[in-house]
Amino acid sequence: MYRSKLIYKWVNIEMIKFRNKIIQEEKEVIIEAVLTTLNSDKTPHFSTAGVKLNADIVEFYLYKSSKTAENLINTKKGVINITDSALHIVKSALSEPDFEVHKTADTNCFYLKNSCRYLEFNAAEAAEKKEKYLIRADIISRNNLREYIGFNRASNLLVEAAVMASRIGISCSSEEARNFLQKNRRIIIKTAGAAEIKCYNFLKKYLKYPGG
Repeated sequence: MYRSKLIYKWVNIEMIKFRNKIIQEEKEVIIEAVLTTLNSDKTPHFSTAGVKLNADIVEFYLYKSSKTAENLINTKKGVINITDSALHIVKSALSEPDFEVHKTADTNCFYLKNSCRYLEFNAAEAAEKKEKYLIRADIISRNNLREYIGFNRASNLLVEAAVMASRIGISCSSEEARNFLQKNRRIIIKTAGAAEIKCYNFLKKYLKYPGG
């Protein structure tokens, strides 16, 4: 009995150490993530954002006119999905994807089945910053699903191309985004796996890029 209590105590200590290590690694780092918010009909809406994680607080910017901003203003809750899938990040930035999801326990929202880990949050503040909101939110749960494998060179370039494509008409032109994809085509094809090729083809179609 005494031995079992010691083992249980040791496991709890190690879990706390692991959680603190993750929090420390996340501190002040901006991560490109998939956000899940709730539409008025309770269906999930996906978007991407560069989120700054700092202990139990998260910050990110949203355009005031975005559906994500509208949903957060209405529901005050959402999920940050941290994934190593460039395809999920790219499609969330540029389309209305229908990803496989599961229900969250604390916010009654949704998380991506593909996530490496996800964080549920409650939005605490939406500060106006010209055409954007600076969202500050409280993290209410952290959930680890699988090991984060990481991005290859193709994934990094595809995500950057999607960021440029999402800013067409704001700070980037269609030609600049297409030129970026063309310039990096060789590296993308050389280092891509099947998922990255699928992502590359999606971007080509979105940007009306004629390259092979």
